[in-house]
Formats: sequence, C-alpha cells, structure tokens
Amino acid sequence: MPVNDDDPGDTMTVFTLVPPSAPTAGPTAPDTRGPVRRARALLAVVALGAALVVVPAAAAPALSPPPAPLLSRGMPTTASSVEGPAYAAKNATDGNLSTRWSSAFDTDKQWLTVDLLHKREISRVDLTWEAAYATVYSIDVSDDGVNFRTIAYPGASSSAKQSFSFAGIAGRYVRLATLGKATQWGVSLWEFEVFGFPPQPVRVLLSRGAVTTASSEEGPNFRASNATDADPTSRWASLWSDPQWIQVDLGRIETIDSVVLRWEAAWASAYTLDVSDDGVAWHQATHVEPSSGGTQTLVGGWSGRYVRLTTTARATSYGVSLFDFEVYGLRFPPPPPTP
Repeated sequence: MPVNDDDPGDTMTVFTLVPPSAPTAGPTAPDTRGPVRRARALLAVVALGAALVVVPAAAAPALSPPPAPLLSRGMPTTASSVEGPAYAAKNATDGNLSTRWSSAFDTDKQWLTVDLLHKREISRVDLTWEAAYATVYSIDVSDDGVNFRTIAYPGASSSAKQSFSFAGIAGRYVRLATLGKATQWGVSLWEFEVFGFPPQPVRVLLSRGAVTTASSEEGPNFRASNATDADPTSRWASLWSDPQWIQVDLGRIETIDSVVLRWEAAWASAYTLDVSDDGVAWHQATHVEPSSGGTQTLVGGWSGRYVRLTTTARATSYGVSLFDFEVYGLRFPPPPPTP
C-alpha cells in the first residue's frame, strides 16, 4: 500500500487485494467460501494499512551542556613555599604530569593559589597528588586574593586523584590550603586543575565621553557633548524647532542593554530611538509618544555602533534639552592571555 506523497492531507491510496481464481471443473455447488475469502482479504488490507501508519519521530533527547573548559592551565600560580627551584608553584598548572609543586618540609600549613585573571564560574577542581599528599586541606575561592571563602573541606585524603564538583560558585582566585601532611616531607601536587566557564558580561556605560553630535545647539554652553560628559549639571539644548536629533558614536558595534534619558524642563513629548552599525542605515529601536519628561529608561536588547535620539514634538515653546543621554551595554572582560 504506497503512500500518496502528493496528497496534502496525508491520505493513503489502497490497492484492493484479489485472491487468484481456482480452476473450474464443471458445475459445482455454490461457493460459500467467497465471503470468508473477502473477509480475509479485507483483514489483509487493514493489517497492511496498519503497518504503514506514520508514527511521528520521538523528540530528540535534551543535549547535555558542554563540558567546562580548563581555566587554570598556564595561569599565574603562587605558593606559600617551594622545596626548591625544580618544584615551582607554576608546575602544578602547566598541564605536564611529569612536573610538580612541592612545598617546604617545615610545616603542615601550606597553600597554592591560582589566579584566573577574571571572576569565573567554577564547576570543578581536580587534584593530582604526588605520594606526599595532604591529609587535611580546604579549597577556597576569592574575588580579590585577600578575602577567601571555603568551598570544600575534605576530612581525609589519599594520594589518588581527587575531584570536587561545584554549583553556584564563582571567584577569581582558587586556593588549596593544606592543614596536615601524610609524610615527613612537604606536600606535593602534580596538577591543580580548575574547570569552569567564561566570565559573565557586565553592564557598563558606553556613551561617557564618546563622540556626540546633534542637529543643532542653542549656543556654545549647550553642546551635544554635554549630554555624554557624565556631568549632571551640564546639558544639550537644541534650537526652537522640530524635529531635532542627537546621536552618539560608541566607537564599535556594541550590545546595548538600555538607554537612560534625563530631560531638562524642555523635554520632547514624542521621540524615536534608532540604532545603526554604520551611521547611514538606521533601524528603529523604539518610539515613545507621549513622553512625560523626567528620567526615562528604555530597555534595550539591540546592537549597533551609533545610537540616535530623534525628537518629533516639543513639550514647550523652547527647544529640547537633555542633561544626560546614557547608553549602557554588556561587555565581557578581555580573555586571558594564551599560555
């Protein structure tokens, strides 16, 4: 029973199954098996049709999140002490299982700290001990390298590789602090591996000090640049006509989180906000009408290099005037140097 692919209703074309005729040999009694044969043929068609029922494909299984990358390899690493030049702290984060950090022998209390350069989400820490392992230790994190908080405190240890998983932990510095050692020697690690994820973007004021231009200026004390100088007492004011515009060049295409307008008493009662990658082709981000003045926050979600405010109606007989034209965006900290 072939499926008719040209039928938009997903109907099926059925060929009738006809059993072969038996040879005849003269007059015979009426064949009462015909109804049975037809019934069997009908059942065969139904069974065949059932076999061709199209079953929707099962939903694809949810994808597992990607594994957390290794953050600590090649990062600046310091220690409370070293046994000697061949056992430097950096050996524990060089990715080489034939080099190791080893502390001095004089005290149980030692530490090894790796600087991830930026605050990171930390998902796992792996410790590959040498035979001189720590019997008691803590794993700590810090945002500033001074104030640490403990995220793991194993009660015992062995020379086997140990792995600790975390959720909701973030920090720039990760420290191993040993409190007890298993041998008469110091403590020694082949590898101190910290896994996690890149830093989250932070909200920054993009427009401060950026090149700012306008359709007009009421006078030398009311320059367009006053709206992006972060001085709440200076302002831009236009000539006394409609429409007017003011725009800021962010220097590069940015992800725009929000725009904050702080109007002077001469505000615009209607305006449009547009964004552009090149200062030529513009795309409307939002239109506000009526506007009540004061401080207004326009929630973003746009991208562009240029941001332009075009006023189409004034609330007063004067021009339009802004104390601040603030464009906020999301930026990632620069990536750490490649080891």
